[in-house]
Amino acid sequence: MTERAEKGESIIISDKVAEFAADIMTMLSFTEPWGFVHNSRDERHMLHSWREGLDFFGFVGRFRWFRDVVMKTRWGLYFLPSVSDDDGMGFLMSQADKHVTDREKRIENEGFTQEKPDFLQYCLTARNPTTNAPLTPSQKRAHITLLIQAGADTTGTALGSTLRFLLTHPSCLARCRAEIASASARHLLSDPIQFDQTRAHLPFFVACIKESLRLNPPATNLFARTAPRDGGGGSLPGAPLGVPAGAEVTSNAYVVQRDPRMYGPDPESFRPGRWLVEEGDDGEGARRVAEMEAASFVFGVGPRVCLGKDVAVLEMWKLLPEIVRQFDLELVKEGRIAGMSIASQLPKGHEVTIVARDLPGDPDSFTWTSPWAGAIWLGMDDSPPREQKMQLEAFAHMWKLAMAHPESSVKRIEIHDLLDFKKPEDMWYHGKMPGFRVMSKDELPEGVAHGISYHSWVLTPPVFLPWLRSQLEGAGVTFKRVNVRSLADLSGMGHDILINATGWGARFLSDVADENVEQVRGQTVLVKTDYDKIWTRRGKDYTYVIPRGDGTAVLGGIKQFGNT
Repeated sequence: MTERAEKGESIIISDKVAEFAADIMTMLSFTEPWGFVHNSRDERHMLHSWREGLDFFGFVGRFRWFRDVVMKTRWGLYFLPSVSDDDGMGFLMSQADKHVTDREKRIENEGFTQEKPDFLQYCLTARNPTTNAPLTPSQKRAHITLLIQAGADTTGTALGSTLRFLLTHPSCLARCRAEIASASARHLLSDPIQFDQTRAHLPFFVACIKESLRLNPPATNLFARTAPRDGGGGSLPGAPLGVPAGAEVTSNAYVVQRDPRMYGPDPESFRPGRWLVEEGDDGEGARRVAEMEAASFVFGVGPRVCLGKDVAVLEMWKLLPEIVRQFDLELVKEGRIAGMSIASQLPKGHEVTIVARDLPGDPDSFTWTSPWAGAIWLGMDDSPPREQKMQLEAFAHMWKLAMAHPESSVKRIEIHDLLDFKKPEDMWYHGKMPGFRVMSKDELPEGVAHGISYHSWVLTPPVFLPWLRSQLEGAGVTFKRVNVRSLADLSGMGHDILINATGWGARFLSDVADENVEQVRGQTVLVKTDYDKIWTRRGKDYTYVIPRGDGTAVLGGIKQFGNT
């Protein structure tokens, strides 16, 4: 990395740290590393091969029938690597066999011993506590290959994701740098930094690592476990859903570690401060952090906790602060656009930067409308066919999101839409919405001619916007706070495509000055209430009541086009 940095060359840092982790695993297994770092490459494509096989690995891990029946037949061999392979996992297996054979010969012929045994040596000297029998050849190979496979890629993923979160959250990266500089100035850090020093003197950096592991666990879905049969075969005590004894149960770390009951109202946000205990804490903060630690599923829990946990933690606590200490890291992006919702719909493979004066996390700003919006889907009158199609596509996307990600604040809700001048059959979305019906006269307030009701969705912008930002940042999107006065201000950012999503602001960009953009003036009041029904009335004025999921509702009274 130093040579590349001196030349000003870019690198894929997630690959570099995975190669580092692979060298650590081969060094622990065979005393000497295999040259991933020295040669700056994925030796024999082992990391690539492991990643390519993860889909199949996950499938076999979930479907016991396939594992216990198909994989034990001759047909199962077609799904597995072979020791005759020149690269990938097959090469790793053949090398494990070779190292076992060579070491056993040295022990037999030379009386070979090690002052500090490597993992191979432990495998050779291991004995069954009951029979005193050594490991079988296949067990020796399995232990060694699994250590290297799992330890290299999962730890590499954890290292890479932590750096990505720091790079996409510049304020956190700056605080980590300042923390390292302060500790170095007080002669608290050696060169290189040691594990105990990171743990004792870099609390914010440690919090960043924990937050990264929470949001992006290297192994999201743990292998199934069998519920204990103690207690006569009944359901487990205290299990709210009644888990039958003997049932296979698993848990998804990606989901568990986003539980707002444990991690607060912003579980999708990268906020390392949630792991810190403030000075003068009365004990409540320390208790909360201890509960979050206990709830972490990153390495599993209980007797089946990851055996390589301590090695992974040691690597992260030592390598990551040293990288930040030694290098000025900067994300390299090829394409730059503006617009968060637009960015979320771009195909994979685009490199994206969002540039804006106001960003999610600025809830008290009155200079942009998003935090104060009612944020519902309501079919717009007299929409041309192209806009109708766009509205229905947006509805379908958010409708699914409400079920898939309730933490986003999007939820399904019934709308009562009152019409003063139009009839239900005049509305272009008549009969196209879930639960669409014409309201009876008894349901209509006095003076209202018609009404329709249907199921739609509503969201809470102060919750949804940070959630959406975290999703985008997790996908590699970068946010930059820039007060853009003209598109020319962005000329030095190296973009291939620029999308102007400034809305009314396009009128004030000096090199755009779009006179066709028309402002729509609204007037809203945000009130505290537990009211949970949406009412709108389209008449001479445009009025509405829109409840939000944070115990508030938006009351709106006007909709005036061209009123600035």
